[in-house]
Amino acid sequence: MSVADSTVAGRAVIELDHVSRAFKVPGGTITAVDGVSLAIGAGEALCIVGESGCGKTTTGRMLAGILHPTSGRLLYEGEDVWRKKGNELSTFRRAVQLVHQDPYASLNPTRTIFQTLSAPLYRHKKAKGNRDATNRVRHLLDVVGLTPPDDFLGKYPHQLSGGQRQRVAIARALTVDPRVIVADEAVSMVDVSIRISLLNLLLGLRSEMGVSIVLITHDLAVARYFAREGRIGVMYLGRMVELGHSEALVSDPAHPYSAALIAAIPEADPRITRSKERVALKTAEVPSLLALPPGCTFHPRCPLAEPGLCDVQIPELLPLPADTPREVACHVAIRERRPAAELLA
Repeated sequence: MSVADSTVAGRAVIELDHVSRAFKVPGGTITAVDGVSLAIGAGEALCIVGESGCGKTTTGRMLAGILHPTSGRLLYEGEDVWRKKGNELSTFRRAVQLVHQDPYASLNPTRTIFQTLSAPLYRHKKAKGNRDATNRVRHLLDVVGLTPPDDFLGKYPHQLSGGQRQRVAIARALTVDPRVIVADEAVSMVDVSIRISLLNLLLGLRSEMGVSIVLITHDLAVARYFAREGRIGVMYLGRMVELGHSEALVSDPAHPYSAALIAAIPEADPRITRSKERVALKTAEVPSLLALPPGCTFHPRCPLAEPGLCDVQIPELLPLPADTPREVACHVAIRERRPAAELLA
């Protein structure tokens, strides 16, 4: 059993079991996600981070059941989702909700906020008449911090700010009492000044309602803040290269790619940022998904790469002996039994 699985053993709500997803594009086929396994426990906060094109959004969409995996399984409460039909599949659809990146595009501009939030209540028979629906919508708006609720019921999306729209999107996800929310770059398109408030809102839902939150982000600083009591998974070119407790991963990254990402995080004090020691990568160029290098896909950029090993064998995501359980896909780190941060020092 992997470290990721053992941390949620017996209480995993949703799992990806060696899932891959390929897409046909002009010029060939790309594998956006390659053999990713992930188990998410009840009430867990998990962040998936990585550069654009690493496969994190595709992973999130497979978690939410929006995309079928090319291979592998999506499990909900231990059962294969894509073998479910009828009411069982509907139960999964309600249990796992997706909050999209763009609050401008994810809300119907012709519907009022009340119409947007009441529609799923009526559809899933969670409201008994208009009065009950109105009271439930008021409660949802209150939960997401849009107060007083009556000021928002009759408004249209274009009359709200970006942050308010995203709160409405979160409220819409809550209408069906989900167990898991997949938030895909949910704070990237709002002003920096209100990102923390949205992250705190999601964390509050996790603690008060027991909802598992999977936050997908390209910003490791956001991931560190959100998952400070949870886990972070780092992806690179479709593969999970490190997965572990947030503070352990940030303070002592086990994979060279994680170490490079963390070294690039700007600090509040510009003097500290200028004095930070960067990881000296061999190249800044990211390989094309149409022509991935053999072995470890990070080896052309990795300062720890060993010829005959890293350029030949694909590393597995394996437990790294340490006080805090975590996994790393790095031949050198596993062999030396030490995180890459120490090997690069």
